[in-house]
Amino acid sequence: MAEEITTAFIPKKPLTEERAELTEKKRPMGLLNFLATIIFVASLVAAGGVYFFKATLAKRVVQMSQQLELARGAFEPSLIAEMQILDKRLITARQLLSSHITLSPLFESLQELTLPTVRYIKFEYTVSDEGDILVEISGIAKGYTDISLQSDLFDQNKYIKNQIFSNLTLDIETSNVIFDLTFNIDRELLLYGRNIST
Repeated sequence: MAEEITTAFIPKKPLTEERAELTEKKRPMGLLNFLATIIFVASLVAAGGVYFFKATLAKRVVQMSQQLELARGAFEPSLIAEMQILDKRLITARQLLSSHITLSPLFESLQELTLPTVRYIKFEYTVSDEGDILVEISGIAKGYTDISLQSDLFDQNKYIKNQIFSNLTLDIETSNVIFDLTFNIDRELLLYGRNIST
C-alpha cells in the first residue's frame, strides 16, 4: 500500500507565534556586548598598527645602519685621526692667541700721549701671576708743569691706571726734571687677538 503524502499549504502554527519567534531572534545586542565588541575591534586595530610601526622602525634602523657604515667607509680612519689632531692644535692656538699680549699698542699709546717736552730713558714692564701688567718708566721733562700736563693726559686714557710720578729731581745743569713713572696697563689694550684683527 502506498502511503499517501498529504501536503497542505495551511500553516500548522498560528502566524502570530512565528512572528514573535522572529522578533526574539532579531533583538539588538546589549550595551555591554556592544562596548566589548568595539573595544575588541579597537585593540585589534591598535595591535596591528603597533606591529606595522615596529616593523617599519626596524627596517629604518637597518637602512640607517647601512648608510652609516657607507659614510664611515667613505672617510679613511687615518684622515679622521689627522683631522682630530689638527682640531686640537687649532683650539690650543686660539687659546694661546687669546691670552697672548703684544706691547706695540702700549708704545703707540705712549707715542700719542707723550708731550714733546717729555722723553723716556728707561722702560720696564712686569706681568704678575694674576695677569696684571705694571709699567715702570724713567724719563726727563722740561719742567714740573710738563709733568703735571703729562699726568693729565694719562688720566684721560682708559687703559692707563694708577699712574704715579715719583722721584722728581731737578737737574741743575740742564734745568730738566728727572722722574720715575709707574702705572698699570689694562690687559685688554695689549691682547694680541684684539690687535691682530684691527
